[in-house]
Amino acid sequence: MDSIAIRPRPPLRLRAPRALARLWPRPLWEGVRPSDVLFLVATYGNGHVQAARALAEAAHHAHPGLELFTLDFFELVNPVLNTAARMAYLYSVRRAPRLWREFYVRTERIAPDSFLQQRLYHLGRSAIRRVLQAARPRVVVSTHPTPGGVVAQLRREGLLPDSLAITVVTDFVLHSQWVHPSTDLYLVACDEVASELVERGIDPHRIRVSGIPIRRAFVQPIDREAARARLGAGPGQCLVVVLTGAFGMMRGAREACRRLANHPAPLRLVVVTGHDARLRETLSQELAEAPRPARVLGYVEDMRELMAAADVVVTKAGGLTVSEALAAGATMVVFAPIPGQEEGNAAYLERHGAARVARSLAELERHVGELATRPDLRLELARRARELGRPGSADEAWRSVAAAAGW
Repeated sequence: MDSIAIRPRPPLRLRAPRALARLWPRPLWEGVRPSDVLFLVATYGNGHVQAARALAEAAHHAHPGLELFTLDFFELVNPVLNTAARMAYLYSVRRAPRLWREFYVRTERIAPDSFLQQRLYHLGRSAIRRVLQAARPRVVVSTHPTPGGVVAQLRREGLLPDSLAITVVTDFVLHSQWVHPSTDLYLVACDEVASELVERGIDPHRIRVSGIPIRRAFVQPIDREAARARLGAGPGQCLVVVLTGAFGMMRGAREACRRLANHPAPLRLVVVTGHDARLRETLSQELAEAPRPARVLGYVEDMRELMAAADVVVTKAGGLTVSEALAAGATMVVFAPIPGQEEGNAAYLERHGAARVARSLAELERHVGELATRPDLRLELARRARELGRPGSADEAWRSVAAAAGW
């Protein structure tokens, strides 16, 4: 199947030359092999990686003979800068959300030929050309806007004549960085994103509304009662699953969990903290003696069972998590969406009546309390979620890729 070239980075020590070797490791293109499909991802959040993995899974199922390779684009460009930029991003969305919103809004509709976009289109240009020379892919699939623009720019200049540039938009709202006139195919989450691409000058024949690719497991039925029993949910309890994000990026997660653990409604609380080991340890200690003690989990690979078992899912509004929840028909409460793309995703859910959005702790308590005691409201939100959900999005997206490539 595919290889994920995302290099774990050990802590730096002030010893030369080892420290220098870690600052400037061997270029990632040295490990690239000839491939039919090259996936370019980014580790700013987990959705870009998971969308690529889901699409690779669908590709392997439909065309098991294809060679697939996945690469972290920003790690390729500059590993040290990648680490610094990721830390800055995480800090800004957690500690300075207004600044992040200001940046997002100011860059939301800049033109592809603007100075800033042109600079971004040339980011890592020489490195990605080396990768393309080594891999010689028929298709380059980008699940992050920056590599998508870089590859499309190469296509525009005639430097990528034998490879198709395909971009997977991993949100329910469109930002200008996703838009490049030379992208061969866009795979998008919903009709609204497709319409906005057309408004910005993209040929509708180069757009497919496939849904954001999620794991193929979401098409499989789940024994809900057995899943609830495994999570310790008893009769009459409202099972609330709190998803803080792959890197624990939900703002106010600790206080939100404390309030839910002390809620008067008969809740059974399960908290998923992702890769944030400190948050998991903290919440495990803080909630142990609460009236509604929580089961606190780390990173969960299979989210399907959790979503199928839950009566209410409290979550961030990341595009991939939202897509999984919609496919599972989950009753969602979106809490404290990150300014920018997550606010857009939350607004999409609100417009379609598929989730409640809590922008404060008081709203969170109110929404969860109401849903815990109103099964009819839970069923209505779940019904609307299923109407929007695309459990087979990865297979649908891959069929579009394969058709474009002539496979």
